[in-house]
Amino acid sequence: MNRLLKILPSLTMMVVLIGVWWGTVLGSGSVIFPTPAQVLIGTLELVEDGSLWEHIGASLLRVGVGYLLAV
Repeated sequence: MNRLLKILPSLTMMVVLIGVWWGTVLGSGSVIFPTPAQVLIGTLELVEDGSLWEHIGASLLRVGVGYLLAV
């Protein structure tokens, strides 16, 4: 029970943030920004076809190059 009380504020904040994200996307009618469910489905599709790590690597490479250029 004590452990639950320690993580409850963090879990509550995560639920609130995801709810705000979802509500904002649905409320705005945006076709550009995905809902949390769409992000989850897209991630699972990338895991299934095996390309998730390739995409993560490409993103990290771009971040690293950008950082080095900025420095």
